[in-house]
Amino acid sequence: MMGRLMTALDVTMTCLFPIEKQLCDRVFSGFSTTGSNCFIEVCQLATFQLLNLANSVGSGSPSKSCLLKKLDIFKQLHSLIPKFESLFPDSTLLYQPIKVKNKLGKASRDLFKDMHNFIFKVPEADLVDSSYGQHHQMTIEVMNYVNSVCRSKRTLKQILHEYSKVDNEVEASSFFVKQIEQIIRMLEKKLIYESENYKDLALRRIFMLNNRSHIEAVNKSWELETILGNEWFQNNIEKIHKNHELYKGSSWNKVVDFLKLENNENTTEELLKEKIHLFNSHFEDICRVQSVWSVYDNKLREEIISSVGKILLPAYGIFVGRLQDILGNQAYKYIKYELFEIQDLLNHLFLGNQNI
Repeated sequence: MMGRLMTALDVTMTCLFPIEKQLCDRVFSGFSTTGSNCFIEVCQLATFQLLNLANSVGSGSPSKSCLLKKLDIFKQLHSLIPKFESLFPDSTLLYQPIKVKNKLGKASRDLFKDMHNFIFKVPEADLVDSSYGQHHQMTIEVMNYVNSVCRSKRTLKQILHEYSKVDNEVEASSFFVKQIEQIIRMLEKKLIYESENYKDLALRRIFMLNNRSHIEAVNKSWELETILGNEWFQNNIEKIHKNHELYKGSSWNKVVDFLKLENNENTTEELLKEKIHLFNSHFEDICRVQSVWSVYDNKLREEIISSVGKILLPAYGIFVGRLQDILGNQAYKYIKYELFEIQDLLNHLFLGNQNI
């Protein structure tokens, strides 16, 4: 409906009405007043119908889609006002599109200012199951909105300047950026709150890692740093790295600790047997649980697995070597995994639904 309306407005004002005016001018040649009145009468009903439809299309409950509809219609009406002025210079038909445009401009301004109050409300039916750490539907919705309004920033800045108490375009631009920053700050706070629903600290870190990675991906796709500034997104990248490190710490530090040996002669056979047993048990538990978790994309998955391997495989190799030195052939009774088997199990982490 939106597309048809936009097409109808464009075709009517750039093609149909100008042709109709040429016809009236020829038929009533020498009777300009009569020709003008006839032309206005012919166009009046169609104009009112189109403008009423334009006025109603952008109405409805507050939502990002409602705002974007209003902006699109506002932009098109703004571009068509010169056509109205040319075709209906002394008619009340000239004031109708201006009235509708102004109404859409003020409504868009108010909607944009209040967007942070309702943009985070995602219907239950649209919620994606985040039980395995997937990025939240709220993040998807909010970043889609940020992306959309940033593409319409010129129109929004114009509206903020024309229909607000903002004194100039610089202030309008500043207000636009502050609104976007406020929305993203609120998103961060809500994600932290959502993450606290996870009892497993490692899964909590994966959840935040996924959401921040989605924000970063939107940034790369649409170059949002040109609006919000590079500093904010560099900060987001640092937080991604921090969550990555916190995940490794909460998941793998304890496992690696089982492989640590003191450089002295007090390492007994019983201590080594206990350590390898604890390692096997905890390693298997982590791989079993985390094999069904999800990460944002294959690139991130490979980065996490590689970073875990870099701390786990060398420590395991050294420990197994020490175990073989002390127990000899008896060590193979306790060594459950070869190095390549450790790597293979790591490669099965974060397969999400593929592994269920």
